[in-house]
Amino acid sequence: MNYQNDGVKRLLFAFLIISHVTLAQKNVADSLGNLIKAETDNSIKIDLYNKLVCYYIFNDQEQARKSMREVEAIAKLKGQEYGFNSLLNVQGVFYDIIGKSDSANMMFLKSLQYSREHHFAVHEEHTLNNLGMFNWNKGDNEKALDYYFQSLKLADRLGGKYDRKDATYNNIGLIYQDMELCNKAIKYHKLALAIRTKGKDEHGQAVSYNNLGICYTKLQDAKKAEQMLLAGRAIAEKGRDKVLYYEIIQSLASLYLKQRQYERAFKLFLASYNRPEAVPFNPNKKVGTLSGLAEIYLLKKQHHDAIKMGEDCLAIVRADTSIDFANVDIYKILAQAYFAIGNVQKGQEYNNQFYAATADKFKASTAEALQNLETKYQTQKKELALQKSRASNKQKNLIILSSLALAFLLALIGYLLFRQQRLRNQQLINEHELKQALIKIENQNNLQQQRIEISKELHDNIGSQLTFIIASLDNLKQFDVEHLPLFEKVNQIGDFTRDTINDLRDTVWAMNK
Repeated sequence: MNYQNDGVKRLLFAFLIISHVTLAQKNVADSLGNLIKAETDNSIKIDLYNKLVCYYIFNDQEQARKSMREVEAIAKLKGQEYGFNSLLNVQGVFYDIIGKSDSANMMFLKSLQYSREHHFAVHEEHTLNNLGMFNWNKGDNEKALDYYFQSLKLADRLGGKYDRKDATYNNIGLIYQDMELCNKAIKYHKLALAIRTKGKDEHGQAVSYNNLGICYTKLQDAKKAEQMLLAGRAIAEKGRDKVLYYEIIQSLASLYLKQRQYERAFKLFLASYNRPEAVPFNPNKKVGTLSGLAEIYLLKKQHHDAIKMGEDCLAIVRADTSIDFANVDIYKILAQAYFAIGNVQKGQEYNNQFYAATADKFKASTAEALQNLETKYQTQKKELALQKSRASNKQKNLIILSSLALAFLLALIGYLLFRQQRLRNQQLINEHELKQALIKIENQNNLQQQRIEISKELHDNIGSQLTFIIASLDNLKQFDVEHLPLFEKVNQIGDFTRDTINDLRDTVWAMNK
């Protein structure tokens, strides 16, 4: 299972340009408002306004609009270009938060052009990161990586002036993690972890350990995965970061599930699902927890429980359009569970969705484009470092060939897994159809047996009784019957009884046939 932490992307987005803003105070709006009224320096006033807008973005969007109009009038004054550049970034975040993607993209591109025209390198770097996050949110990983690598190149030039390379490394790692390029993701998560460890950023360390644990889980390196996740859990628990703690709990559950340690995985998934109400439960994470529980219930052959968890999972996805749901396991789980209880129609429906989702996961062209973007960044970085570690053409060709071979191997493995699952589901359908045919044959045999028994009973019981009646009537004819009408009546009863016997024989014959 692979669920990106999309629920916090938009929050991260804002903090990329306002990381220096402290919003812990309840009266932050009043405090900033009073400072703005008292301040006479327009540069400082613009900075305070931008901080106020950032606060209102998540608390009062109408006030955010009003404050943006007020600060824009000051920021457009001559000599306030730096503050105006910062405002463009803030406006981009605002439009993205309220769902106006086109306006957000326009503001970020305008900010990028403005920062380059005025040589504001710090703002340029901020904007490149925001564009990376914006395109990542939109699902365009290729553009996102391009902007992130441009940001790193500029950060190398800025040197000590830039203090957030760990966030860029982390996001690049998450994108590669999304693309199932886990070895590349690990490289960038380790770079982020090194910076966070040096800066004693415990929260950041726990995040990096969690990301590394997820990557090692996908690579089936259980020992390293468990080591990373336990380290991250200890830091999160120590820092009382409950949200991150439960995220790492869920990552551990996924690891144990892959190791077939079902009871350990089940307990951790339940712990994540039954977290205290005060701890926020990101929809993406909740979907992951429900998917894990459904899979374990399926393995335990508790098919109805598996279906309940799976349907609850899909209900969350359908209700929240912001969820980036690319996981195919839940479709496979539901298909198998419905097949198991004999609901072929629902099983086939989810089986078709499983096929469609699986096909989308293997897009070689996108992975190749992402590979080229990183190569481009590495080349530029080496040139900036006076070509100290330039690789030879032979080494480059070897890397390219190795990458192509690995891509081919991954595609082949994916196709084989897809084909195996399809055959398995078809086998389930065939077994169900055979079972229904056997039941039909058995019912027909039972019906035929009942026919034979009924015909035998008719022949033996009713037939013998009618024969007795005929014999009795024939005996009556031996006596002198003085009344002719009575004699004729006896004859009529005898003839009627003989006709009844013939009809009975025809009925028995028809039933046996």
